Amino acid sequence: MSSSLNTRTDQYGGSIANRQRFLLETIDAIAAEIGGSKIGVRFSPFGRLYDFGVYEGEEETWMSMASALNERELAFVHLNYQPTILAAQTPPGFGA
Repeated sequence: MSSSLNTRTDQYGGSIANRQRFLLETIDAIAAEIGGSKIGVRFSPFGRLYDFGVYEGEEETWMSMASALNERELAFVHLNYQPTILAAQTPPGFGA
């Protein structure tokens, strides 16, 4: 959802609605087959990946996503707070 990470220039990048499009289209397609009440999604909306920090419109992005998901009446939306995810180090000899 991050405008810092999603730099696409097609219908899946740019605006908030475009950055949300893939997930919402996927949910809608699955819901058409099995019903929204059997679908759950999980997000870390304010999590940080490596050195990507806060981006412009972050709160607006997630409030918009919450509204869009609420309209779909899913089984659940799980929000996880994970402030930073750093690159994992592979121990020497691992997998050798």
